Amino acid sequence: MAPVDLFSSALGAEVDYNSETGVVVISREDTTITFAVDDTAAKLNNRNVTLDTPPVIKDGAVYVPLRFPRKTWDMSLPGILTSAASISRRCTTMSSASRARK
Repeated sequence: MAPVDLFSSALGAEVDYNSETGVVVISREDTTITFAVDDTAAKLNNRNVTLDTPPVIKDGAVYVPLRFPRKTWDMSLPGILTSAASISRRCTTMSSASRARK
């Protein structure tokens, strides 16, 4: 499982999450994916698709199966992991800078 923010930021995709309904919409160029937390049914543009595992919420983030971004946007696993490392470094740097200002 991977957090939606991980690959969406790497791709430059927009994410809209409705916390009341649990529906997530990810948009990038001509691709729109819509799915709901705890449901394997999803839409890729206007086509019905089924996720291997239902998305879940963990620690306030929506997680989807790793296969999902790999199949949808043809991302490689190393590409996803590189994005994760880059985001982690940015968060650590931002957190360190915030502590230094205090």
